[in-house]
Amino acid sequence: MTRSIPARAARRVLWSLLRSRAKTSPSQEDLSAPALFLSPHKDDETLGAGATLLSKVAAGAPVKILFFTDGRNSCQGLMSPRELSALRTEEALAAGSKMGLGKEDLIFLELEDSRLEDFHDQAVQGVLAALEDFRPREVYIPYKGETIEDHLAARRASLEALSRAGRPVRVHEYPVWFWFAWPWVTIPRLALREKPAWIFSGLASGFRLLLDFNRLVPTEGLLERKREILACYKSQTTKLADDPRWTTLGEIGDGAFLECFFRAYEPFHSYDLSPSTEETLDSKNPPLPAEINKEEGVTSAPNSRKGS
Repeated sequence: MTRSIPARAARRVLWSLLRSRAKTSPSQEDLSAPALFLSPHKDDETLGAGATLLSKVAAGAPVKILFFTDGRNSCQGLMSPRELSALRTEEALAAGSKMGLGKEDLIFLELEDSRLEDFHDQAVQGVLAALEDFRPREVYIPYKGETIEDHLAARRASLEALSRAGRPVRVHEYPVWFWFAWPWVTIPRLALREKPAWIFSGLASGFRLLLDFNRLVPTEGLLERKREILACYKSQTTKLADDPRWTTLGEIGDGAFLECFFRAYEPFHSYDLSPSTEETLDSKNPPLPAEINKEEGVTSAPNSRKGS
């Protein structure tokens, strides 16, 4: 875990500023509203919005989760794609059960992990079918500032489906790989010439945090359950093979990355979407500024986690 004093100070200041300006107490009406959670991979819904999901279930809200990808490529070369896909689905079913959801509340599109953009039309149709069948009042989608292509592809498909559905909804964008930046995570053994770019990227993420995130959902009393649910995703939280290529969430950033999902609040970029409004449907959002190339030793996220 990072012990950087400047990073800790920056985190405290950013969270303090965010709490002073964002809505922090969802109403009972908000919590009880039917909600569809759209998850690029089987675990993203828990990481980015797990406590919020639990709060809604406790309030009696009808909740469904749609998973876009099958997980077959998340640990390439360490398990066959078919075995890994089946395992990730079993994990999602176990997680859903711990959330208080039934099998009928989970929707699996099973599109190829790490190649979601190649299946854009199928993704749009899958989301559209869920919207037509369920008619949620709230939809949770990946944040526009994500740095993993599957997450951005999921967001594009989600917004296109919402546009086609043509009904007003409240959209909540949740961050996952957005946190993979300074000051939330520091990367060890970074070359001196690469540090300014990494810090600049982090400053941009801090600016986005304050500019975009306008809703905070309290996690008090829910974090232990959230950890238990995340633990259902064993392929992401434990080493199922004695191989250094099998990277767990807890190893990323020496644990600092995972810590981002167990804070006092879950943040969201929230807005109302209706047929008369337009939220960036082009959505070809660039990664955070100054992203470092693979050849320089650092990527926007660890290679072995690209499908997570």
